[in-house]
Amino acid sequence: MSLCRCAYYFVFFLIFPLTFAHSEQVCTIPEVTVYPSRLEEQMVWGKSIDSESLQLMQQGSVTEALKQIPGVTINSVGSYGPQSYIKLRGANTEHTPVRFFGIEVNDTSGGARFDFSNIFSEDFQSLVVRNSSDLSAIGGAIDIEPRKGCGKPEANFFAEGGSYQTGRTRAELSGSTARQHYFISGNLLKTGTGKLKNHLHGNTVSDWHLTENLNARLGHQMNDVWGTDFYLSQSKSQFDLNRFENGLPFKSVDHGAHQQGIIILKNHLQTLENRWNHDLILNSVTHRNHSSVDSGDYVNKNHSLGAAYNTKIKISEHHQIMTALGIAQDKVKLSTSDEHQIKAGSGELTYRTDLISKLIFEMKGRFDRHDFFKTHGTYLAHAKYSLCPALAIFSSYGTSFRAPTAFDFYTSGPFSLGNPNLKPMTSRNFEIGSEITPLKNISLMLTYFHLDIKDLLMTITTPQGKFQRINGPGRLSEGLETFIRFRVDLHIQMRVGYTFTQAVDKETQRSSIRVSRHQVSTGIQTTYFKNATLFAEGFYYSPRPDTAFLNNGQQRVKLPSSFVVRLGGAYQLNEHIEITGRVENILNDYSEDTYGYPNRGISIFAGVKITT
Repeated sequence: MSLCRCAYYFVFFLIFPLTFAHSEQVCTIPEVTVYPSRLEEQMVWGKSIDSESLQLMQQGSVTEALKQIPGVTINSVGSYGPQSYIKLRGANTEHTPVRFFGIEVNDTSGGARFDFSNIFSEDFQSLVVRNSSDLSAIGGAIDIEPRKGCGKPEANFFAEGGSYQTGRTRAELSGSTARQHYFISGNLLKTGTGKLKNHLHGNTVSDWHLTENLNARLGHQMNDVWGTDFYLSQSKSQFDLNRFENGLPFKSVDHGAHQQGIIILKNHLQTLENRWNHDLILNSVTHRNHSSVDSGDYVNKNHSLGAAYNTKIKISEHHQIMTALGIAQDKVKLSTSDEHQIKAGSGELTYRTDLISKLIFEMKGRFDRHDFFKTHGTYLAHAKYSLCPALAIFSSYGTSFRAPTAFDFYTSGPFSLGNPNLKPMTSRNFEIGSEITPLKNISLMLTYFHLDIKDLLMTITTPQGKFQRINGPGRLSEGLETFIRFRVDLHIQMRVGYTFTQAVDKETQRSSIRVSRHQVSTGIQTTYFKNATLFAEGFYYSPRPDTAFLNNGQQRVKLPSSFVVRLGGAYQLNEHIEITGRVENILNDYSEDTYGYPNRGISIFAGVKITT
């Protein structure tokens, strides 16, 4: 029996008797938040997508919501459902760790990237983009907390269909009691006609995609001191990545499977006047990818095991100390070679204080111990000063460290070639910015950032036509992020975000691929009409470079600018039925995030959500 099915029955039979209990937990609304750093664990006005916007996210992928955030670049292989990867502040996709409960879950068998097409917005409690220095990241990190049940037992069903033979179904069960919470969801998305005409280059690509996803989260508070949390998930995806064009007769079918299990043991000590909290987190993540190219098969399997121990001690009203210890094991098994593994450990200490009036200051230090490298230390200092209620300034300076994966060192197959001489990446990061609230309904964020990356991990094509990871000379990335949000009245709100990014390789002085110098997002939403929510969003990307893999070599190309507009809304028929609809790419823009894989043309989708 598969882990997916086992998780389903285990959680169902364990929580079903709890649905008859009378006492319920207090519910919280999920949030998508952007912090200037990890200093603040609360909503920051002017940098968050509020609960009303979160409802609209359910009419698209998670990437549609992330596009609203300054400093975030999305690279997708096509439209709606395909592989989607995120870059922060001009850094590469694999430089950005994605963490569940603080545990990194990047696919180390795929160059340490995280595919956002395998998660759905309805399945997370919170998603935080930290566009700032992070000691284990380059450019920033993304923290995700999976959704947990809350309130009376509730079952939801959602079905959607539309253009390009798209169909999506979803079912979920959730609820909570005084001491338990439970949430189970299943998703199925199938889309694509099989062949999509590329209007930019005249070639044909495949846009077929299938995703199956199951999530389950169960929590139990044993008493006032001890609590546990279990999270299990499984995702399966299949992509037909055929590209038919002169010079690149590339035909590939990729089957990916992801299994993840996380156990958290929480303890709130009653010593120190109830000011000591600590968690023990155990995790196991498995990725399995199976590719077929011109009748040749290749399979790689990665298994990551880890444990983390986090503590938070409030020494006094104005002083706080946090520590984190972690160990991890990264294993990779290739169909063309033996199994290989790498072990690593880390420790982190943070001191935070607001002893000086209006000033919050934080210092953080971390060490990383790796099988291939000596112990490496990093540090971070951050400060935020509130000049007045309407104006605050913040700044941070620090270093980061990120090591190659076992796949980078050992891979050997029809696509890739390992490199045992790789070095870890390091960076020196600086930012300064301000938060301005000139009027009650208007907020503005402005940030300058500077990243100096050394020994940049990058991918090249060997003379044999294989991909290989190497250390480049480094990259310098700097830019400006702005975000303004204002509420016209109780029913209408608007937002505009702009990012300027100049990311260049130090040796060649060439711009980094797939990073736009100018990026604009804008949106408006209204609840003016009774029982209805309407929205309109637009995203602009300036021209950007990319690479085309032609005749077993790399050729630099330039992707044109793009402006994509989407419209949509939802109408509540009654307390049980909601009708949704949206129009994607209303301007019929056939632009590309990745060379050779265009956006689809104008697309129309309609759905219904039933709540019991």
